[in-house]
Amino acid sequence: MLFGILAGIGAAFSCVAGFIGSGISAVTSAIGGFASSIGGTLVAGAKSLASGIASIGGKLLGSLSISDVLGGIGNVMGLFTKEDDEDMDDLGCRACQSDKKPEDFKSTEEYINHLKNDIEYDRKKAEAEMKENPVKQYAYAAVGATITGNAISEKVGLDLGVKGINALGLIKRAAPYMTAPNFADFLKNLKANGWSDLTAVYEYFAGKGNIDFVKTGKELKGFFSDLNLDPQKSANIMDDIKAEFQKTDVERKAEDDKREGK
Repeated sequence: MLFGILAGIGAAFSCVAGFIGSGISAVTSAIGGFASSIGGTLVAGAKSLASGIASIGGKLLGSLSISDVLGGIGNVMGLFTKEDDEDMDDLGCRACQSDKKPEDFKSTEEYINHLKNDIEYDRKKAEAEMKENPVKQYAYAAVGATITGNAISEKVGLDLGVKGINALGLIKRAAPYMTAPNFADFLKNLKANGWSDLTAVYEYFAGKGNIDFVKTGKELKGFFSDLNLDPQKSANIMDDIKAEFQKTDVERKAEDDKREGK
């Protein structure tokens, strides 16, 4: 599953953007209905992710955002392979068909391998079901993204969390030239420099939180510099990310609609 062709993963989210807001309760309710299959811990995480993303803006779930970033990092870290054509909603759907829960495995990576290799899955049937029920599709996608986020956290030793996953999605929107290896290296740099999670990343760019903004800003600027990004494209990356954090859902949707030719 190459990072450059992960638009399909993003589509799992973008096609249900209309359900964000008033419809988020229907999504979290659908996630709650998966409890007997995936367990309470994963249900709680997926609900938190779905609600947290909605609080920032539903269109954040479109292509070039969270699902792309998670899928791409997962590919770099060996969670997925080029042969895989796994969407986040497919992964979540597989989880709901399994009789095993994440707690039954030593790691989330082992759980993902179980879902990919041991679950009989009719993709066409599942896609038809989700097309008829976008709320369920969004719920499956939130479960899949939560599973992937947990696996990445374990691999790096850095807690992504809801704020961190949101931050990664917004960074991708602001800097679409950043590749999956760039994001993986970014996380590794954070870990190597003593960061335990991504909360400060989110709070710095959001402009609110109990952090040392000067110190955090200098560190983040250095981390981005270490990635050796295109100097012209990334010249104002810090300001670009800050600007992305300030946009409304309406503005993001308008941008995405324009890019998609709507």
